[in-house]
Amino acid sequence: DQMREQMKLETELGVQVTRVEVGSFADDNRLRENDMIGSMNRADLKSIDDLKSAQSGLKAGDEVAFRVMRGFPTRSGTRWQTLFLAGTLPPK
Repeated sequence: DQMREQMKLETELGVQVTRVEVGSFADDNRLRENDMIGSMNRADLKSIDDLKSAQSGLKAGDEVAFRVMRGFPTRSGTRWQTLFLAGTLPPK
């Protein structure tokens, strides 16, 4: 897709974050719009269905780790960097 082309990604891994609500689990764990989540708890993600499947076994108090690609603007374009973000799933 267009985001992968802009990132020059050769892999099909990743689910794009399109929105982060203030105060949400994603916000608390420092995910940002346009991040590409490549894995969650070491499970590679290729689609939103993969993300939902990885989330389905989680319960409050479980630790969650994300491998994320994030773009940082530079004078010559965007530099993509891999980040590792982690947090604990809050109670509902």
